[in-house]
Amino acid sequence: MRALASLPRPAEELAGVAAHPLRQGFVTIVLNPKASLTFLSLLPQFVPARQHALPRTLLLALIVFTPALLWFQAVAVLVDRLGRWLRRPRAARGLQAATGVALTVLGAALLLEPLLA
Repeated sequence: MRALASLPRPAEELAGVAAHPLRQGFVTIVLNPKASLTFLSLLPQFVPARQHALPRTLLLALIVFTPALLWFQAVAVLVDRLGRWLRRPRAARGLQAATGVALTVLGAALLLEPLLA
C-alpha cells in the first residue's frame, strides 16, 4: 500500500489538488454573509447621487480587492518560506526549545504570583 502511495501522481491529478483550496476559498468568501453585508453597507455611501452606481461600485470593489489580493499572495509566499525553514531539524529543535523556555517562565510566574502578592 505504501508503495502505491509513494508513486508520482499524474499532472492532471496534481492540478485538481492545487485547485481545491482555491475553489474552497472562493466558495467560502462568496457564501460569507459578512463580506456581502460589508460591501452593501459601506460602498453605497461613496457613490455620488444622480450618477450610475455600477461603475463607481465596481471601481470601489476593485480598490478593495487589489490590495487584498496582493496581501494574501505575500502571506502565502511568506508561509511557504517559513514552512520550509521550520521543516529543518535545527529550526524545529530551536522552536521547541524556545517554546519550552517560554512555557517554563509562564508556569514559574503563575506559581510565584500568589507568593509575591
